[in-house]
Amino acid sequence: MWLALLLGLGLSSCHLRPLLYDVSVSPDVISPNADGSDDVTNIAYKLSRNAAVSIYLENAAGERYYFRQDRPRSAGAYRVQWGGVINQPRWLENEYGRQLVKSWVLPDGIYTWTIEATDEEGETERVTGQITLRGGDTVVPELRQFTIALPVFTPNQDGLADRTGVSYFLNKDVDYVQVYLYHPDRPDLRYPLEEQERTTPPGKAGYHYYDYDGGVDRGADPPPDGTYIIMAEARDLVGHHVVVSGTLTIQEGGKPRAEVVNGDIQWGGAVSNLEGTEIYLPLGATLCFTTYIENYGRVPIRTSGPPSPTDYQSDQNYNTLAVERGEPSWHQQAGVWRFGINFDTSETDFPYRWAVGRPEDLRCETIEGRPQCFLDPGKRGAVSGCIEMVGPFPRDAIYAWGGLIHEYVGVNAENNYVDQVLIHIDQP
Repeated sequence: MWLALLLGLGLSSCHLRPLLYDVSVSPDVISPNADGSDDVTNIAYKLSRNAAVSIYLENAAGERYYFRQDRPRSAGAYRVQWGGVINQPRWLENEYGRQLVKSWVLPDGIYTWTIEATDEEGETERVTGQITLRGGDTVVPELRQFTIALPVFTPNQDGLADRTGVSYFLNKDVDYVQVYLYHPDRPDLRYPLEEQERTTPPGKAGYHYYDYDGGVDRGADPPPDGTYIIMAEARDLVGHHVVVSGTLTIQEGGKPRAEVVNGDIQWGGAVSNLEGTEIYLPLGATLCFTTYIENYGRVPIRTSGPPSPTDYQSDQNYNTLAVERGEPSWHQQAGVWRFGINFDTSETDFPYRWAVGRPEDLRCETIEGRPQCFLDPGKRGAVSGCIEMVGPFPRDAIYAWGGLIHEYVGVNAENNYVDQVLIHIDQP
């Protein structure tokens, strides 16, 4: 009869039961230090109808810390473990830098816990109690002195600012650490950085360094040019979660690509027959050539002299040439592209080398006090020169060919053994 009367007044039968009931927090003393003993407490409660639930703690000074805040929940039973961790971000600033602590462990002490539920009609019920934290691990993992080696870098294998990296000092062992970059417009697309093997193992306290080349050294194109966020995250077993970030700008990034146009070299005095191309020269004569190099990639390629149409003697090479002539050194440089001529009798690989274009084909500028020249994307460079065949040669027939050399990187198969020719040398 009373139930029928209540229903007649518009009251639901579920309102006969409290909104929030069967609440428990046990044990009421924990030590959140990840030692496997009393690290967490079990929080349980039931809802008789849909509600927004908050779980928070207050210290003796009345400061409030939320474990859950206004989380929508359906009617039913709930159970969750809590290990003293609060998900209230705060900034940590000291002499080692500034980083965001996204979650952290409350200091030891006695706290008042509250579980609060507010239903869809605005009715609020709450249950409170006390819990004690003792012996907790409150040391926040810090990524100290977080540094980006080159905030602006050009991953294109030209030997100039091709690599960057991230370093930091970790003040304690952690369970998880990761460094990655992403574009602000695509935070879901992450590019991880690889930690270099050093004396400090990953995740252990000590100095750490991450190398980054944009993936170019593995044959991939780097992320598109632009300004990115580099983020480092660390989590320990207790539940601390710390992040630190900086910016990285990628410019002129991409895998360099160039070729000898049509794989063709115009050899002076060459004749062709059914067996191939041959040249007949008396000892002391000159072997001359002309060819063209095209940059068909999306990034400039760096080059170095000697310029066309520099002449060599067959007993010289790109190192000795400059010394003998009192000219600038043409030694190998990491990332530089040059066109070379090789003999099958050469003691040095591609001893005769030239820039991949004439001065008028190239774009030159001063970088860090040194002149640097580039063949820009879509451009062609003409290369020409002569080699005086002074000997001595071990035999009177030798093979010569051209190659496009990416110094300290390699010679691609398609750019090696270009337009091979057999040279017959008429010995006196």
